Amino acid sequence: MKHYAYLKQEGDGCDYTIGCGRIMINFEADNPDHAKEVLKKTITEEYNDNYKIEEALLFTSEPISIDVDSIYAEAETQCILEKAKEQEKHDRAQYKKLKKQFDKTSD
Repeated sequence: MKHYAYLKQEGDGCDYTIGCGRIMINFEADNPDHAKEVLKKTITEEYNDNYKIEEALLFTSEPISIDVDSIYAEAETQCILEKAKEQEKHDRAQYKKLKKQFDKTSD
């Protein structure tokens, strides 16, 4: 089973190892207790001395893939629709103004 851990480095420093003191790691473990043991070993072996961890949060879940392309496509479509709506509003106001202007001159 896939497990994830969010690790926050002690202090507010930033280094190239765990990028500004925060990182999300993932690993396989049989159950939550096993995941705790794997995380404990990972922390003691990889994050010590200058990279000491201040906080660790463990998550257990299967990842859900998000179709990011469709999110951007939907946002772009919405933007196009909003622009079209604004253009129509502008055109109607212009039409109303011109109609009023030309109705006066045709009398």
